[in-house]
Amino acid sequence: MKRSFAFRKVAVAAIALTLGSLSQPQESMAQTINIGPNQYAFRYTLDNDYGLFFNSTSQQYEFRNGSANSIFGFDANTGAMTTNLEFASGSDLRVGPNRYAFRSSVAPNVGLYATNTQLQFRNAAAAPIFAINIADGKFDSDIEFLAGKNLKVAAGNYAIRSATSPNAGLYFGAIDYELRNAAGNPVFRVSSVNGNTVANGSISASGGNSGQWNSAFGWGNHASAGYISSETDPQVGALSLSAVPRWNGTQLVNSALSASDVGVDINSSSATPVFAFNATNASGNPLMSFRKAGLQTAWIQSFGTEFFVSNQQNGNLVFRTNNLNRMTINGDGKIGVNAAPSTDSQIYAVKPEAGFSGAAIEGMVTYAGTSDVTAVRGFSVTAPGYGYGVRGTGGYRGVYGLGEGGDYAGSVYGVQGATSGTGVGTRIGVFGSATGGATNWASYFVGNSYVSGDMRIGTTDGATGYKLSVNGKIICTEARVQAIANWPDYVFEENYALMSLEDLETFLATEKHLPGIPSADELIEAEGFDLGDMHKMTIEKVEELTLYIIAQNKRLLVQDELREKQDATLEKQQEEIDALKAMIHNLVKN
Repeated sequence: MKRSFAFRKVAVAAIALTLGSLSQPQESMAQTINIGPNQYAFRYTLDNDYGLFFNSTSQQYEFRNGSANSIFGFDANTGAMTTNLEFASGSDLRVGPNRYAFRSSVAPNVGLYATNTQLQFRNAAAAPIFAINIADGKFDSDIEFLAGKNLKVAAGNYAIRSATSPNAGLYFGAIDYELRNAAGNPVFRVSSVNGNTVANGSISASGGNSGQWNSAFGWGNHASAGYISSETDPQVGALSLSAVPRWNGTQLVNSALSASDVGVDINSSSATPVFAFNATNASGNPLMSFRKAGLQTAWIQSFGTEFFVSNQQNGNLVFRTNNLNRMTINGDGKIGVNAAPSTDSQIYAVKPEAGFSGAAIEGMVTYAGTSDVTAVRGFSVTAPGYGYGVRGTGGYRGVYGLGEGGDYAGSVYGVQGATSGTGVGTRIGVFGSATGGATNWASYFVGNSYVSGDMRIGTTDGATGYKLSVNGKIICTEARVQAIANWPDYVFEENYALMSLEDLETFLATEKHLPGIPSADELIEAEGFDLGDMHKMTIEKVEELTLYIIAQNKRLLVQDELREKQDATLEKQQEEIDALKAMIHNLVKN
């Protein structure tokens, strides 16, 4: 493989390039240098390792250093760089106005774009999503963070500062967050250790400020300082035993809350408890009770190591988030998730969001080991031969199985079906049916199929001793029978006893079939024939027929030779007869 390099107006100032036999700069409008594989196009005269090299092994052009190592390369077929693009100190990547400095190879509008006034990061629609003014370096767009991302500032730096007064801003010190003034002095600090605040100055509030409050009352009389309304000593009205008092504006009176040594009750206006909490009940376990008309309707209890939530009135137990019912348990113990419980299912879950990635019910095993652990398991044996362990209905797939084998060297199953039992009925490991479509496939496989037992098509009654039984016609573009031992090439051996045509004629007249070929009665009795064996017997008869034809041809050739001799003799005899006739004619005439 050769590559051609065209040089126009080559001018060498500091170094001389050796181009074939040339050692001086050349001036020409166009010159082509043909080089072979793994050769230099040009190199430095003082060090032959420097230069432009065509590497045919890696299919790239390389600028090489004094050690003949590639320091800059690009692919000879695509032009893509094969090395990093680096700049020496003081060198830059310069871009003209209204051009990209760099862009995405798959989305050409995405990249860093330079205008006359700004540097812009552009999206797939070529719209700027982040811009910096060239004149002053200021941002011309908002700064936003994705969820979970933050503005991180090292200690001893400003997180935010004023554009006109650079000392004013939010400063992160060694242990404090500080709001600093124009002189760079902290005016308000919050400790990053305990959250304590320190203010250099007053904190204003209605009726006074923190300085007045502290100097006048030592943080004591809040009302006189103006931070709360004036206080009055509370009056105590008639209180019931165990009642927790409440302030009605003028005095303490009975509230709906009553307490005792063992619990707390909240009473309605009729003084009938609607809520009760007992520190311990008769069993010594805490109990929270909800009541209506004096009757317990629901309760919550911690019982030993168990926690109970109960609805006493055969109603629903509802769990809500965002003011929506998320899980409902009815009086029969049936559960509905994002929906009311179904009468047909013990657990009924609805996934309201769209998307294939989620599921209404998902089971996950986080155990790391080599034991087979079940993520979701269904068991339903109402009686032998009845019950669905798992049943799925889907608009696309009713049941979907994926065996994620990773680097496991053994067999991995996407869907496995197995049956068992001791009865006389039929057991089906996997059953499929399809109806209602323009084309219906009860089973559809992409890949190889393996059946260890018998396969039967169109019938459940298979032929004994055969792996495949088909009740119907078979059509294919090609069929192959595995090679059979003792193929009838032995017919052409010299010692083969070929039946004479006379004996063959006698056999056919007697048996009504070819010798070595089963009769119709034998085929009926055998319930068919083996395709390979029958083909072998047919080839044997064809080869015998070939021998008969060859023998017959030899006899015909002998007969042809005799006939030719006879024809020659007859022709000679005719000539002699004609000569005798002529002699007789002459004698008579004379």
